[in-house]
Amino acid sequence: MAEETVPAAAAPEAPAAAFGADESAGGDFQPLYQAPKVEVKTHEEDEIVTFKMRAKLFVFVKEDVYGGEVRKDFWKERGTGDVKLLRHKEMGKIRLLMRQEKNSKDMR
Repeated sequence: MAEETVPAAAAPEAPAAAFGADESAGGDFQPLYQAPKVEVKTHEEDEIVTFKMRAKLFVFVKEDVYGGEVRKDFWKERGTGDVKLLRHKEMGKIRLLMRQEKNSKDMR
């Protein structure tokens, strides 16, 4: 059996910029809006971490309806993250804080 060849005119050609041959073809892009730097306050600035551990948080649910099924007395997972015991430098009060691993939101 003879090999078939594709004529040069019929073969698809990729643009040269796709292969990095001509990198000067791009434009100069400037942002439309320059967002100012915002200082994020976590309220942990005046506290000392006395204990830190990675853990899962569970909540006990008395009754829940899920898909038409009534479920009673079970533990539901709320998330995974770091649990910290934080002691305030001035007042000496200790609080427990747990933040979600993915987005650092506090779990309540």
